Amino acid sequence: MEDEIDISKYLKILAPRRYLILVIVVISSLIIGAPNLSKKNSYAAKAALLLKSNTASLGSQNALTALLNVNILPAQGGTFPVLIKSRAVAEGVLDDANLAKRIKDWDSPRVRKQDLISQVQTMAKFSDSMGLFEIKVVTDDPILSAAIANAYARAGAEYWKRMNYTEARKKREYIENQLPRVEWDLKRAEEALKKFSLIAPALTDLQGIEFGRLKREYEIQNSAYTMLRGEYETAKLEEAKEVEPFSMIDPAEPSSDPIKPKVLLNFVFGAILGLFAGALVSFGLEYWENSGKR
Repeated sequence: MEDEIDISKYLKILAPRRYLILVIVVISSLIIGAPNLSKKNSYAAKAALLLKSNTASLGSQNALTALLNVNILPAQGGTFPVLIKSRAVAEGVLDDANLAKRIKDWDSPRVRKQDLISQVQTMAKFSDSMGLFEIKVVTDDPILSAAIANAYARAGAEYWKRMNYTEARKKREYIENQLPRVEWDLKRAEEALKKFSLIAPALTDLQGIEFGRLKREYEIQNSAYTMLRGEYETAKLEEAKEVEPFSMIDPAEPSSDPIKPKVLLNFVFGAILGLFAGALVSFGLEYWENSGKR
């Protein structure tokens, strides 16, 4: 009962000043919401990519490196999230999406291309979570946002292919230079094992130890040659084919709903804020009037 009495008491204070509260609500709504009416809408477009893994390839390369003490050039797929943020990819997006013609004043002869590339870099935001890579672009044109996001995916893939081809060629040439040495080591180990077998058909304990060492050496060199040969064939295949570092899951599409400004939400927020301000002013006036009567 006491709560109900208190509520009715508050309502009695607010009711006579309802028009004042209404005016404050309207003014607050206009102050917070009206400026957003002149702002351009911003539209977001997002492309989702599934990055491919090179774990198996890296595993065989690490094994061969440990066996031969030879550095095999690593695959480049894991560098895609870094590569796509580069100026080279941004330049590809600028040309691919024809942004100089589609964005106002970008085709001005006074504008340097390097400045345009820098602006393109700021348009996209990237996120990478558990192999799911997202490209998000926000502009005032929903079609342009989607075009830039998809252009980033295409430009990133194209630049990666060029890098991958170069690295695959270097890897093939490097292995070609290593193969003669490994073949020679294998042949030498094989001849040493055969010669020892002919010299000592009946092995003593000491000769047995030496035979075991020669056999292990031969097996190591044979494994090294087999693995290097396999890496060589893989490098030739990588050089010959074009493989994108990702699978496109969701290409970017134009959105019909702007992400900002939230005009209606701002007006509602302004009204709520004005309601609290109006109530506070009403209670303040009531307190001031009662104080003056004492």
